[in-house]
Amino acid sequence: KLMRVALLAPLVAAVALAVRRRRQYDARVAAAEADAEAPADGTGGSGGGKVAGKRPTLVPLFVLGFLAMVALRSTGQVPGGALDAAQEAQELLLAAALFGLGSAVHLPTLVRTGGRVAALGLCSWVVVAGVSYAGVLLTTA
Repeated sequence: KLMRVALLAPLVAAVALAVRRRRQYDARVAAAEADAEAPADGTGGSGGGKVAGKRPTLVPLFVLGFLAMVALRSTGQVPGGALDAAQEAQELLLAAALFGLGSAVHLPTLVRTGGRVAALGLCSWVVVAGVSYAGVLLTTA
């Protein structure tokens, strides 16, 4: 599980780079179109084709924070009491997040989606539960 989250950092960085390049390309195309439509007397245009706007961060702060906490935990310098408190906080926050996800489900909309979507969700749940149970059996045997 930790490896999956740790690999999130390079994935997020790659997606952010792709989004950044796409925005720069779109801005250059828009600037070229504005220059083409500008009056010939030089009073209009885009100002040399410079790309404006906020650039997305390569890696969100929560990913960097997670990697920093992994590194800190790996040093062995974190006291046991702090680890126990972190475990309790993790369970509480995970329960709150799952409650938030569940409470955001709009049941009438879910009913209107139809039986095929519900069957797909049920099949997905069975696969995830089966793989998880198999993992538990393999690690406890």
